[in-house]
Order: sequence, then structure tokens, then C-alpha cells
Amino acid sequence: MKLKAKTQVPKSWLKRPVVTMYEDGTNIQWTWDYLSSDESGTLVRKGHTFNPWWGCTRVSPACDFCYADATAACKYPLEKIWGAKAGRRFFGNDHWKILPRLDKRAQRDGLPIKVFVASMCDYLEILHKGHKKKEQMEMFRGFLFDQMSERRHL
Repeated sequence: MKLKAKTQVPKSWLKRPVVTMYEDGTNIQWTWDYLSSDESGTLVRKGHTFNPWWGCTRVSPACDFCYADATAACKYPLEKIWGAKAGRRFFGNDHWKILPRLDKRAQRDGLPIKVFVASMCDYLEILHKGHKKKEQMEMFRGFLFDQMSERRHL
């Protein structure tokens, strides 16, 4: 879906924290490894994030300031993916190639890579019977567990 350049973002979203994710890693620092370096001090190897889907149901008052909801609202302002009745944002086959690619890189380098799984969803969420995305979520959750068990270097 193509958005117009001047999409209005509600002011309340601007007060929420936003986490930026980069192709070469994430700025979520607890996923980083600090490797010693001979001359230049400390070398940082960034970790990664992987999300089987985006969206979840708010379950407590702590969810009022959810960074994942704020990030999704900024990136996809016209999609409703948060809430018990809302849809979820699922990804195609290319997205699922990320974990095998990271696993190969970690094996090649001889260093495990930390991956924060489900920073933009609750992968243990159980949708109510009849939810339009229930079957799709259960399929992707099973695929996620298979992927996690096969990745020996992450």
C-alpha cells in the first residue's frame, strides 16, 4: 500500500518511544556483543531482531506505552494490528530467510549472534476462536519454533 507523503500522525504517537531497526543489526543494546580488539578498543557486534509477525493484544496497563505499537503506527499508519480484534501483519518467504542467513554467518564467523525474537509481537498470544488470523498465526508460530530449534549458532 502506497501512502501519501503528508500522512498525518496523531500527536500522541510522537510522545512514545520508537525503536529503529537496521539491516546490519539493531540498536537494542542488550543484543550486542562487546568483543575485545587489539588496538582500537572495544568492537561492537550488533545483535538482530526477528519477528514472525507484527501485532498483539494489549493485556495490561504497561501496554499503554508500547514501543512496538508506536513503531508499527509510524511505519504502517493505516494498518490496525494492535488489539484483540485487530489483524496482524505477516511476512512472506523472503522474511523467513533471515534466520538461516544469520545462522550461516554465525557459523562462518565462529561466534553466536544474539537475536531478539518477537520484539513486535507476542508469539505466545492465543487469539480467540473465530479470529480471522488465528489459523495463520498458529501456522507461523509452529514455523517459528521449527526455525528456532534448527538454528544452532544463534
